[in-house]
Amino acid sequence: MDMTMPISPVPDCGPTQGRRSRQRGVGLLEVMVTVIVVSVGLIGMAGLQVATKRAGFQASQRTLALSLANDMMQRITLNPVSLTAYATGSAPVGSGSIASAPTKCLGGAAAASCTAAQLVAWDMWEWEQRIDGASTLNKDASNANAGGLVSPSGCVVVNGTQVRVIINWRGLVATTDPADANTSCGTWATADLPYRQQVVINSVMSAL
Repeated sequence: MDMTMPISPVPDCGPTQGRRSRQRGVGLLEVMVTVIVVSVGLIGMAGLQVATKRAGFQASQRTLALSLANDMMQRITLNPVSLTAYATGSAPVGSGSIASAPTKCLGGAAAASCTAAQLVAWDMWEWEQRIDGASTLNKDASNANAGGLVSPSGCVVVNGTQVRVIINWRGLVATTDPADANTSCGTWATADLPYRQQVVINSVMSAL
């Protein structure tokens, strides 16, 4: 009987196994570097998307403000006999400053029956409704206005036949405050001044 004991193979601890271990380590390092690079890229893309949306919103707000300023100037042009009555003085419109709707001066019969003073009241109320975006409401419990400018204020300054329409609102990014002593409209907290955005339109009405 052969009593020879089987001999187990000796593990290969030579250079080949060492190279394999190093290769596995290098592969893990490459995966980690790839994950880091992809993560940085995704963060950059997210930041770019946020900046793009912010810029788009800022542009849409300015376009709306310009449209609203032109709208008021057109209303004044159509009712020149009440030019001075459109002046807002120290009480700008916006953010629900007009408590209730005045006599409706819209449509054939209604518009024809309104006096010049009633037309001014209607124009100012309707203008404020557009500035506040009252026609579009949030669908949540707040039911707040959602279609207008952010924290808006609108002013009309009349000096003889010269008319200036000013609209301010709050932007998303701090910049240089565009308002000066001649275009101030409403009261702003010091901390909010860098965020103030403004549109100003000047015109001269024909002498009555």
